[in-house]
Amino acid sequence: MQLRAWRLANGLTVAEFALRVRRSIHAIRKYENGTRIPDRDTMAAIHRATAGAVTPNDFYGVELSQCGAEDTRTGEREVRHATS
Repeated sequence: MQLRAWRLANGLTVAEFALRVRRSIHAIRKYENGTRIPDRDTMAAIHRATAGAVTPNDFYGVELSQCGAEDTRTGEREVRHATS
């Protein structure tokens, strides 16, 4: 789930979310509009603040099913095999 979508769905302003993850409003806006990707510590803080709804993959546009990773929200795992 995209950060902005999660924040809006949960009724939070940028300022409120920034306080939750201890980052600046300016940084949160950049994460939301895709002009900046959060560093490792920030990604972890966002993941915790959203109860796992927003993952690091969401910032790279990678679906969990594309990399064979387990979706921690559902516990499902999908593995795609390369075809020759």
